[in-house]
Amino acid sequence: MARLILDGISKRFGEVQALAPLDLEIGSGQFVGVLGPSGCGKTTLLRCLAGLELPDTGRIRFGDRTVVDVEAGLREPPQRRGLGMVFQDLALWPHLTVFENVAYTLRARKDTVDLADRVHDALAKVRLPAHAARYPHQLSGGQQQRVAFARAVVDRPPVLLMDEPLSALDAALRVDLRAELTALTRSLGLTAVYVTHDQHEAMSMADRILVMQDGFVRQDGAPETVYQRPQTRFVADFIGRLNALDRPLSSVLPVTAGTGADTGAADTGAEGTVAGGATADVHARIDASTEVALTGSGVAGVRPEKVRLSANGREMVALPAEVELVGYLGDHYELRCRLELADQPWVVMSDTRVEVGERVLLHVAPDDLIVTER
Repeated sequence: MARLILDGISKRFGEVQALAPLDLEIGSGQFVGVLGPSGCGKTTLLRCLAGLELPDTGRIRFGDRTVVDVEAGLREPPQRRGLGMVFQDLALWPHLTVFENVAYTLRARKDTVDLADRVHDALAKVRLPAHAARYPHQLSGGQQQRVAFARAVVDRPPVLLMDEPLSALDAALRVDLRAELTALTRSLGLTAVYVTHDQHEAMSMADRILVMQDGFVRQDGAPETVYQRPQTRFVADFIGRLNALDRPLSSVLPVTAGTGADTGAADTGAEGTVAGGATADVHARIDASTEVALTGSGVAGVRPEKVRLSANGREMVALPAEVELVGYLGDHYELRCRLELADQPWVVMSDTRVEVGERVLLHVAPDDLIVTER
């Protein structure tokens, strides 16, 4: 295992700032997901770590070893950094057997002591020992991915770099393989950096996520923190979805206390009140959560799964809405609802079907509100 330290790393391509000056430390044994849209700088960061790009400024250290120091003119080549790498295109040699593809790393480094045992051990870890004599074209996509992983870890590298390795696979296979890759990486005690644009991959695999935009790291934290407490509107929208508020909740309906009664589909009346009566404490907390966001430079909102169609005993705001669209997703219905306080429709999850055109009450608890910078 190795600790990675980046000190002031940056990279430009002409007029484009691909990677803004970045200070970053990745602890030994951490699995870090680097997440963001195309062009955000995540692959540039990975290529600088791998030695495939030379940063314009800064230093990179693996443990106590400096591999890049731009000012000192130091740049250790990729083959001397001792890294494992898995790419999106896998880069398997079509004319070599599975065994020889995995052995290639060891032969290239002239590290051939106990080569056969080490290759078979790596193939056993990915459950392909019986496929050693086959060629890549004789394997499924998932099996080829396992070969690429075995090749990357056959020499037990301290750091494993992965650049969207599952993006070419079908959805069901990706779910299976991301669990396998995560388990194998952790069982081998590797420090891993995993680049992806898929939020589900990053959330399920990594114990730390860097969300990137326009060359900057917009947020760095545990998956739960990034999802539940996003710092910017971009992060909130990229990691999941956010039902944004465009006007204060208190300007639309009185705040009420949930009673547990089913008030999902209802005639809200002229003022839209529901059972429970006004609650000053909840009203105050709603205003405190939204005032700064809605009058300053921030945004307030709530995650779709936190919106309820019925009160559940918690103190909530009840918001009248009309259902515009209903979609069935297997384990739940997804509703698009139009309401007064939002310029864009809200997405709401429901266990039961609701008809298009039906008026409903959307219940939101103050503690579930998210306030971000714009």
